[in-house]
Amino acid sequence: MLLFSRFGGWFRRFLGRVLMLLEGLLILRIVLQFFDANASALVVKFLYGVTNFFIGPFQSIFPNFLWGSRLVDLVAISAVAGYLILYWLAVAVLRAIFRDF
Repeated sequence: MLLFSRFGGWFRRFLGRVLMLLEGLLILRIVLQFFDANASALVVKFLYGVTNFFIGPFQSIFPNFLWGSRLVDLVAISAVAGYLILYWLAVAVLRAIFRDF
């Protein structure tokens, strides 16, 4: 059980870091779209391309809307919330299965 305890701690930290990276990319996408970044710029195009894959499952939950002349990306905001909830659920399930997780 000690081996799993060490592996479980490592795995939980790994999941947390992956979540932080994904959430950071999604929040950066939200900010860039809100400030109407040039979508043809290489960095912006790359970021949109990477995050399009992750917001795909959330496309039809909420529509994006304009706040004045600014786009509020509710799809990406719902993806941020959704992935955070999925992380919490995964940790809760693993804790229920393995006490030392």
